[in-house]
Amino acid sequence: MSEPDSVVSQVVDAPLEALWESWADFGGIYKFHEDVVRTNILSQNAGRFCESSA
Repeated sequence: MSEPDSVVSQVVDAPLEALWESWADFGGIYKFHEDVVRTNILSQNAGRFCESSA
């Protein structure tokens, strides 16, 4: 059995350059996701651990 795909979308009123900068800061998801209080990079291959406030 395969895991289901997830899709999350949000409209952001910001310059495109600023959006790409936020995506490039892989460990900085806590800066714009209200439920994430801390992140730790686990690997160079897009692995991270996010600590939730919930």
